[in-house]
Amino acid sequence: MGKAAENEKIKLRANFESNVAVAVLTGGVALPFLALYAHYDTFFGADSGRNAFSSFLLLVGAGFALAAARSLYNSALKELDKIED
Repeated sequence: MGKAAENEKIKLRANFESNVAVAVLTGGVALPFLALYAHYDTFFGADSGRNAFSSFLLLVGAGFALAAARSLYNSALKELDKIED
């Protein structure tokens, strides 16, 4: 297989990892915060003491998703560094 074909495989692999990072970011960070916004009164209303732990877990989960997305994105960048001229 030629160098151009190998470079194309590397670019496709990096593109896939980048797209997975965007999916993890959307599913793990954006959607929970949209749910939090939609149920704002439930989480921060008069009975918010019971839901404080749920809010904390939502933030922790979003933090893990953000870290995973950043790791996948960095992996994609490292993959692109393998391209040869």
